[in-house]
Amino acid sequence: MDGRFVDSPPLNLEAVFNASKNTIPLIFVLSKVDPTGQLMALASAKNVQAIAVALGQGQSARAEKLIREGARHGFWVFLANCHLALSWLPTMEKIIEEVTESDPHENFRLWLSSEPHPDFPIALLQRSTKITTEPPKGLKSNLQRLLLQHTDEDLNRVKCGDDRYRRLFFALCWLHAVLLERRKFKSVGWNVPYDFNDSDFLVSDNILSIYVEQYSNDMPWEALRYMIADACYGGRVTDDKDLRLLRVYCADFFCPQALQPDFSFSSSGTYYIPEDTTLTGLSNYVRDLSVIDPPEAFSQHVNAEISSQIADAESLLSTLLLLQPPGTTVQSAGGAGKPEDQVYRICETVEQEWPADIDYPLIVARGEGDVSPLRVVLLQEVQRFNRLLQFVRESLGSLKKGLVGLAVMSDEVELVMQALEKSKVPEAWKFAYPSVKSLSSWVLDLKERVEFMSKWGLERIPKVFWLGGFTYPSGFLTALLQQFARRNTLSIDTLNFDFLVQTTGDENQIAQPPKEGAYIKKMYLEGASWNWESHCLRDSEPMKLITDMPIIHFKPVARRRATTETTYMCPLYMYPIRTGTRERPSLVTIVELKSGGVDSSFWVKRGTALLLSKSD
Repeated sequence: MDGRFVDSPPLNLEAVFNASKNTIPLIFVLSKVDPTGQLMALASAKNVQAIAVALGQGQSARAEKLIREGARHGFWVFLANCHLALSWLPTMEKIIEEVTESDPHENFRLWLSSEPHPDFPIALLQRSTKITTEPPKGLKSNLQRLLLQHTDEDLNRVKCGDDRYRRLFFALCWLHAVLLERRKFKSVGWNVPYDFNDSDFLVSDNILSIYVEQYSNDMPWEALRYMIADACYGGRVTDDKDLRLLRVYCADFFCPQALQPDFSFSSSGTYYIPEDTTLTGLSNYVRDLSVIDPPEAFSQHVNAEISSQIADAESLLSTLLLLQPPGTTVQSAGGAGKPEDQVYRICETVEQEWPADIDYPLIVARGEGDVSPLRVVLLQEVQRFNRLLQFVRESLGSLKKGLVGLAVMSDEVELVMQALEKSKVPEAWKFAYPSVKSLSSWVLDLKERVEFMSKWGLERIPKVFWLGGFTYPSGFLTALLQQFARRNTLSIDTLNFDFLVQTTGDENQIAQPPKEGAYIKKMYLEGASWNWESHCLRDSEPMKLITDMPIIHFKPVARRRATTETTYMCPLYMYPIRTGTRERPSLVTIVELKSGGVDSSFWVKRGTALLLSKSD
């Protein structure tokens, strides 16, 4: 296919300016691309003064003064974030009309930026030139956009006697593009999707130029990487596992090898720093790149792309469902009756499958006098599950009464009905523990959890614990440490876990519980698989997105073994949404796993993690 149909056209502000008039404002409809840098660069290239004002409280008087002075003296005025000053915009309309009638200077331009807002004055919008740009998609488009913002003068401004700066400049371009495009891999890309922007790149570029110019012989690589990863880009990063990934990328791209010929960004050598590091040479290299980015460009596995495509497809289908008129469903269109009847049947099905409360008084009686940490955790878990069981039972009863007209539906009951209609778990039912399972899978999973807790309380302590069956897994792990600390009269602050991976995933092959700690079952690896013969991590097989992990012995120890580059510090999350919520973070603990003959950074870039629960 012709490149015109597949390449993302970059925003050409100069063409916009050439077609503009001094009497017509230009409005940037804000997306994830900040136009400020490009606008200021264009003003500099045109040798025109440009003054920017971020609108907000107390800025309207200054903005009015600048508009009038700009129209009189012929400079540019950029009023950013107009959506934050909606009450003042009608006044600005009148000012623009007055300025237009007074024959403004031919060089005057009024640039505005605003997020879409329903209260934005229509008249102002209609009389303006609207400019909007979507973030470029793909490594190629991102690289092209960055290079278009620079000139030969920019790339030659650092006097270092060779092409060191230009090589590292392209490495920075590559880093920026990779960080942005890695978002497409969802949870195995970033735990939190970050909107890195041009200001992060420009500040990093300034730091890079200073370091190259000042350290001509012995570049302080560690300091440079810290400034870029932690100080510049890292300022936006809120998750420490994401910061670890950012540091790994910087360590890969900013190193002595980057100054040598044939330095590659990928293991296959497909992506590299070209020998011709002039702006033309870099642009030609980028122009020849494919518009389709293989996972290898991000040091990712092909499964990561499959997983993201599945998530995109599910998002598309969910969006299509929103287009249906309220109160209709796909099933009802096929003749399955009214939506209310369908929801009523779902309520009855859930009630039939719904487990009875756990016998809390009997569990208390059987363990009378036992005040061990594990006993306390058990009782707390039973209380939480019983609270959930009772709440859902009452919720279903209220909904059924509302469906048959015996009670008025509250807003809360209405939300439950809407969720059940889509076979989703109502948000109100998720207070005990997080989950992304569908309704039917969630009910079956809950039955297993209740059965596990009931057997533990009424029969005996399990040989193998199901950590994912707890509402608060971290509480159970803390109890294991407390129990060990009491037995050995140690401070709990000095304790950690050793993680001894067993040779089986079948709890029936475990003869008895360990003397210290606990065996943990039902954990899942995402972004890797387990080599059962060599007892270490290995790459996933194609199409196997999540694989089972063997039983692991969580053994409390008074000291932690020193970790090496062959040990991967694998995060363990409660469920596939790795960030969780502010109230309930998903991270449980860090599990040390053998990395299998590769550096641990390999698995960091793979986004490898353990999960206690998975989706359907």
